[in-house]
Amino acid sequence: MKTARFFACLVPFAIAALLPAQTPSPSAYTITESIAFPPIGSTMTIYRSGTKVLTVIDRPARPGSSPAQHTRVLYDLASGTSWSWDPAATSVSCTAAHFSANWADPFAMTPDLRQNIAKGEFKPAGTESIAGVSTTIYTGVHGRTAIKAWFDEKDGLVMRAMIGAPGGQLQPLVDIKKVDLTAPTASLFALPAACAR
Repeated sequence: MKTARFFACLVPFAIAALLPAQTPSPSAYTITESIAFPPIGSTMTIYRSGTKVLTVIDRPARPGSSPAQHTRVLYDLASGTSWSWDPAATSVSCTAAHFSANWADPFAMTPDLRQNIAKGEFKPAGTESIAGVSTTIYTGVHGRTAIKAWFDEKDGLVMRAMIGAPGGQLQPLVDIKKVDLTAPTASLFALPAACAR
């Protein structure tokens, strides 16, 4: 519980440091990342093709507590509408909603990270390959948050990021495991019958 509260306190500072600016990101990709919160082994895969985005969140079962969870959220970026459902549910139900900007864009951190690098707030601290992608490591402090980011400068993607209090232990925020910058299959973006109604 303390870990969850710690993340909840730090995320606003990290987001404030890395808020998205009005620069275009790729419009077709499949990106899979680990989810920092329990249970261990949780993943999110983001499929994007133009103005359609599907996020697939899979959480493994917790022994003796909760079963595995599978959540799908389809975003229509043009209309600002989203639909969410669990494909493993006995009776699939769908929830529709409207959203403004936050849809888990994996490129959202890039513009302000680049600005902080340009301003000298974040300094290079080596290189490392993450999931087969060459990255430059940047470290720095923004406000009351220390940030370490593994940045794919070629494609403009933060492959890994860790945050924490300056001088303290850093905790994972982003950890990308797989990147494919080609268009995903169109059938992925079809709504189930429960949502189509």
